[in-house]
Amino acid sequence: MVGGVATWVDPCVSSLYYADTDSDGYGDNSVLTVACAQPVGYVSNGDDCDDSDANINGLSLYGTKMLTMMAMEIVVFLLQLVVDHPVM
Repeated sequence: MVGGVATWVDPCVSSLYYADTDSDGYGDNSVLTVACAQPVGYVSNGDDCDDSDANINGLSLYGTKMLTMMAMEIVVFLLQLVVDHPVM
């Protein structure tokens, strides 16, 4: 009680958790929950690029190829932007 008023302090520190339906340790960043403790079937990262296949995740060869392809597309886009809009 503080000044005759009952007080309540929540000891919970909430965190984001991501569903890990393929149980590979990498979660789906589009399916998340906020909780004080990690729920069963959830992980603390959302790095899975295919949560239906445990062989494809943020560190898999396929995942690495996907990231490399996306990075290359970004570089090509930026180069085209420079070509189309040169700075004088």
